[in-house]
Amino acid sequence: MRFIVGDVLRVMRDKTQFTLPEMQEFTFINSGNRQAVVSDIYGMLVLVTSAGDAAAQCNQKLPLHKSIYLEANPLVLKPGEIQVLQAKVRAEYPWKKDGGLLRFKEDGAVEGVASYVVCLALRVSTPDSSSAKWVQPLYVLPNAGEQEDAFGKGEPLKVLQRTRLGF
Repeated sequence: MRFIVGDVLRVMRDKTQFTLPEMQEFTFINSGNRQAVVSDIYGMLVLVTSAGDAAAQCNQKLPLHKSIYLEANPLVLKPGEIQVLQAKVRAEYPWKKDGGLLRFKEDGAVEGVASYVVCLALRVSTPDSSSAKWVQPLYVLPNAGEQEDAFGKGEPLKVLQRTRLGF
């Protein structure tokens, strides 16, 4: 399973003001030999709390984040298929709808100087009951300047069949 990032969840920032387009488009490629269902797609705007690897912030047990909920139906991909999924970002706290955009403003002084990382999470399942939750950092939003696509292309998502032997 491959996922093309493009401009997905492209949050724009002006110090403490965050803006996100309401309509999002995701492209999935199933280069495997089994059908797959992509479900539970959501994003997170995660506050970077340590000076280390920003990518690791996405996989913390309880990251400090603002959720980006998407209205998306599950997507079924046949082997060798490419599909585009369009989804709308729900206007839920802290995001408020403003035309075709969603906005929120941080009130604290700390958030204005902090860096954030935008993460994407999804679940992929196959007919043989294999399932994988995939959480991936997309890019860093530093406290000033442009967004940084600081993460490599990454490996394709691999959903492996787990076999249990019982005696």
